[in-house]
Amino acid sequence: MPEDWSADPIRRSKAGIPDDLVFRTKPEIALDQIRAAFEAGIPRGVVLMDAGYGADTRLRTDITALGLAYVAGIQPHTTVWLPGQGPLPPKPWTGRGRPTSRMRRDAEHQPVKVKDVALSLPESAWEAVTWREGSAALLTSRYARLRVRPAHRDEKLKETRPEEWLLIEWPEGEDQPTKYWLSTLPETIAFVDLVDTAKLRCASNETIRSSNRRSVSGTTRGADGAASTTMQLRKVELTAEAPRAYGKVGSARDYWIKEIRDREAGYVARAEQAYERMVAAWKPKPEKSAAG
Repeated sequence: MPEDWSADPIRRSKAGIPDDLVFRTKPEIALDQIRAAFEAGIPRGVVLMDAGYGADTRLRTDITALGLAYVAGIQPHTTVWLPGQGPLPPKPWTGRGRPTSRMRRDAEHQPVKVKDVALSLPESAWEAVTWREGSAALLTSRYARLRVRPAHRDEKLKETRPEEWLLIEWPEGEDQPTKYWLSTLPETIAFVDLVDTAKLRCASNETIRSSNRRSVSGTTRGADGAASTTMQLRKVELTAEAPRAYGKVGSARDYWIKEIRDREAGYVARAEQAYERMVAAWKPKPEKSAAG
């Protein structure tokens, strides 16, 4: 429900909207969906988010509180503390008033934007990483990664946030970096595995867009088509790697990643078959005869 509808009692009354139905943001809805996935028995894995969700600090914090790791797309203006840095500790108590407990910053001690971090990295920080086999060729791009602390409003916190991965993609030939991620995957994770997990979200998005483009104009997509594919791919994202059940490295993990991709391909194939059935059953409305 749109926020302006939620706050308009006249609209709510005319539309018959229940009193207990209130406006909720997409990140709030997403968190509830993740919790619902657990209740449905889906194995816990890595939560993958694009920048529309990953930019929400509270969502990332709540996901961490659930005991889940994430790979979250973020915006170039997201601020972080460089490796080994963080906000200043609370001011020493003077003996008067209430002791201060919040972290702080000053004019000289400030976090930096991830885009500025990327532009300041030396050439040696960038590596060409091949993360999977595409339909026509191996998928390769140029990446850098480093350990940082997210800095969003941490001057209001009593403790510094823990370090996590900042992953940056800057393809050859581009004038500037194109994608940024924050991730709470283990500090020991291999570079290629970090990239592979981040790009799994991109692969899911492309699959969904491809399925949606096949929709017939003037007809519904149907639960058997793109909508079903979307739901199933969300499950794939939540079960990607499933480290608690399959381990972080080794043959078991490699087998699980292959199974995830095979399962994803199966969902897409079934969506395409549903689309073909829908087209075969669809009949256009007869044209109206001219008046007179």
